[in-house]
Amino acid sequence: MAIAIALSVLIAIIGLLDDLWELPRRVRLLGHLVFSAILILTTGDLPVMEPVPSVSIAGPALVILLVFLGAWWINVFNFMDGIDGLAASQGVFMAVGACIIAALVRPEVVDSSLWVWLLCIGAAAAGFLLLNWPPAKIFMGDAGSTFLGYVVFAVAILSIKAGWMSYAAWAILAALFIVDTSTTLIRRMVRRERFLSAHRQHIYQRLSRHYGRHQPVTLLFWGANLVWVAPLAWLSMRYPAWQWGATLACYLPLIALALLLRRVGGDDR
Repeated sequence: MAIAIALSVLIAIIGLLDDLWELPRRVRLLGHLVFSAILILTTGDLPVMEPVPSVSIAGPALVILLVFLGAWWINVFNFMDGIDGLAASQGVFMAVGACIIAALVRPEVVDSSLWVWLLCIGAAAAGFLLLNWPPAKIFMGDAGSTFLGYVVFAVAILSIKAGWMSYAAWAILAALFIVDTSTTLIRRMVRRERFLSAHRQHIYQRLSRHYGRHQPVTLLFWGANLVWVAPLAWLSMRYPAWQWGATLACYLPLIALALLLRRVGGDDR
């Protein structure tokens, strides 16, 4: 936990420097990769990941995968911090949601300092959300969004190591942000656009143009998380044999919905 906290501060410093002087993308990405690698390597042996029967990811392959997933998730969280209340809401949902699900499935985790830390992250994000709710009075910037994204990833890894959360449950809790970012990025790559440059093609950006304001979009994300994502995350923890089936059940409809919404709000490049 001490290492994770120290690394999260360094991530925030990179974000702050980027807010002030717009660092080169390579520098930001290198920092995200390095700090993700340090986290994974200092965590120790992690449980084997078995996304499908007879396929296990462990050892160096698992380390490399998680390092890249960590850097990717930091940037996903940063990409999705584009309208009032959205990133803070996701931070509250993932942190508090994971606390509740873990406590329901394994009540003894409430005595863990890691569980309390995760609850504090959710509480801090909720406090920020009070002033970030549309119309926002304060904003995260890269310093806040990359910090929160990294802290969520760090606690996810530590909770998986501790055995009271799973890869599948965290993947489900992150589904809305991952689906929006991934489908948008893949679409831009297919269209041979500069997919890492600034754009307004995310689903949440299209919806905000469609509604003409931010609040309905943030509420839609809250609704989808509470009605669809949270129950499936609980199901994946309550019935471990179904965890990757629950993950697939969560993602497929969301991907289909993202594809249906690709023209909403115009086709701004």
